[in-house]
Amino acid sequence: MDTSSPKVVIVGAGVAGVTAAAWLVNNGVSDVEVLEAQDYIGGRVKGQVVDGKNIDLGAQFIHGREGNPAFDIAQKLGTVVHLEDQYQSTKLQNAPREFLTSSGEKIDGHKVLPLLQFLDSELNIRFTKIPCGSRTSDGELFIRAYQKFLSPRRETLSHAEIELYDAVYRWYVAYHKIDNAVADLNDVSAWGASQYNVLPGDRFTNTHGGMAALLKAICGLVPEELFQLNTPVTNINWSSVKEARTDGKVVITCRSGNLVEADHVVVTVSTGCMQANHKTLFTPSLPDAFQTALDHIGFGGIGKV
Repeated sequence: MDTSSPKVVIVGAGVAGVTAAAWLVNNGVSDVEVLEAQDYIGGRVKGQVVDGKNIDLGAQFIHGREGNPAFDIAQKLGTVVHLEDQYQSTKLQNAPREFLTSSGEKIDGHKVLPLLQFLDSELNIRFTKIPCGSRTSDGELFIRAYQKFLSPRRETLSHAEIELYDAVYRWYVAYHKIDNAVADLNDVSAWGASQYNVLPGDRFTNTHGGMAALLKAICGLVPEELFQLNTPVTNINWSSVKEARTDGKVVITCRSGNLVEADHVVVTVSTGCMQANHKTLFTPSLPDAFQTALDHIGFGGIGKV
C-alpha cells in the first residue's frame, strides 16, 4: 500500500459512490475503500435477466444529454443505444395518440389533445409567474387549470365527455406524481418544481444491457477488493476535522463494531437515507444549514411494475 496516498473511504456503492471510486483510482489515489450496507453494488440501479432480456428493476433512463455526466460516461463506454442528435420532447401532447380506459377500451388521443395542450400551457406559468418562496403547490395549480378548461365547456359537453376528461385529468395528475415521485401533488412546491433544470437532448436515453450494464462498465474501472458489502455505517466521527487538527482522522463506525479510519470520507447515500439517519450518523452533527435543507426536502417513492 502506498502510505503517501491519503486514505479515502466512500460510504455507499450506488452509481455516485462507484463513480467517485473510479475517479479517485484513475487519478492516482490508491488507498480507497467503499463501504456498502446492501449485499450488492448499485443502489437504485439493479438489473435482472428475464427470458434472456435485461430488465431494469430501478433506474432506467438517462435524462438529458448535454451537460449530463451520466450520458458522457455512457457515451465514452459505448453503451448508448442511439446517438441521433434529436431532442425527443416529453411534453404530453407529443405522446402516443392512443389511450386505454381501465376496461381496455381504446380512445383516440386526439379527442383529449386539447385538454393536454391546455394543461401544459397553463402549468408553464410555474417557470415565469410563481415568485420565489411562494407556498402555492402543484396540486393547486393543476386543479385550477383543469377547472379553467372545463368551466366554459361544461354546458356543451355530454356526461360521457366530461367523464372522459375527468379520467384523462386523473391520468395527467398520476403522470406528474410519477415524474415527481410523490403520492400527492399538494406536497410539491410549484416554485420548486420550476427550478428543475431540464437538460437538452433525449430525455429517455437507454443503454445497451440497461443501466445495470452501464454500472458494470464503471465497476470495471475499480478493483473489486475495494468494495466492502454488507457493511452498514452507523456513525462518522469527524471531530478532528471540525477542530482543524492536522493529524486527526475521521473515524467510521460500522454496525459490526469495526472502526475504519480515513483522511477523507465521501458520503454518497441517498437523500432518503440521509433524512432518516443524519442526526445519528454524524458526530458532531452536520451544520444547521445542511440539516435544515435535509429536513425540508420532499422525498417520496414510486413502485415500478
